[in-house]
Amino acid sequence: MKLLSTVLAVPALLGMLSCNKVNVESPDDFNVALQGTTFSVNDSVRFTLQGNPDNILFYSGEKGFEYEKRNVFTADGGIPQMQFIGNVNFGDLSIANRNLSVLVSTDFNGNYNAAGVQSATWTDITSRAILPAAVNTNTASGIINLSDLKVDQKPIYVAFRYVSQSPATLKQRQWTISGFQFNTQFPDGRTFANANSMYTGGFGTVDLAGAADTWTRPTSVTSTNIQKKGLDPGVEADDDWSITKAFDISKANRSTGEVLKHISYLTPPAYAYKYAAPGTYKVVFVAQNSIKGTTKEVVREFNITVTP
Repeated sequence: MKLLSTVLAVPALLGMLSCNKVNVESPDDFNVALQGTTFSVNDSVRFTLQGNPDNILFYSGEKGFEYEKRNVFTADGGIPQMQFIGNVNFGDLSIANRNLSVLVSTDFNGNYNAAGVQSATWTDITSRAILPAAVNTNTASGIINLSDLKVDQKPIYVAFRYVSQSPATLKQRQWTISGFQFNTQFPDGRTFANANSMYTGGFGTVDLAGAADTWTRPTSVTSTNIQKKGLDPGVEADDDWSITKAFDISKANRSTGEVLKHISYLTPPAYAYKYAAPGTYKVVFVAQNSIKGTTKEVVREFNITVTP
């Protein structure tokens, strides 16, 4: 009798499994249209999108954003480098640069709090950057090579630290940082963009001292800067940090696609992109439908030429 129960249970189990089988539809209705194949630098290359897949990824074809290299992992050997734009305003002209310092750590534990910052080792690289010599002047830092600070199998974090003067008898300086980029340049000539904007820099804030405003944070892809307001005279001493996400320069560096849509949103009717350099680019859109780890996708490709 027990054997019969077991035999009868097997078809029932198979029936349950077949009922739970994931059926994912291929997003075949996704299409992209493009008027023309030749454009000039800084033209707005406009793609018209149709269909409503769960996710859409865009590969521009530029270095670091190539569809063919989406699964290419690069070993050690990359040169980390960063750059940003600084702007200083207000306050005592005699302390033009002393409120701000730029630091790097390879042992920060990723906890964006006082204990995390204080337990890490930070190297001051302020002298490697070009900082503004006059107020309200956007100044490019220049490309800062961090290869001498690499530690095998360790990520790199970058911090902007603001320390107020104490006691403060005049209004403190206000700092605005924009145009942040962190790249890894590999021996094969490929440059991987670890972060190509303020938003992708993943900045978090830590307030070590003072009750005044801390650094602002990039909250969306349209965020263009982080800023630390200048403090008024007589305000208590302030020590505020803005720290990037971890930049892994030793492994898992591969071309990535820009997310144009995920399941929570409708497909945008169009997408425009500008190329900063001439060349021939293979543009790829990937549409995906996913359920419980099962994914089906379609690929739409364009070959375009960008002239000077």
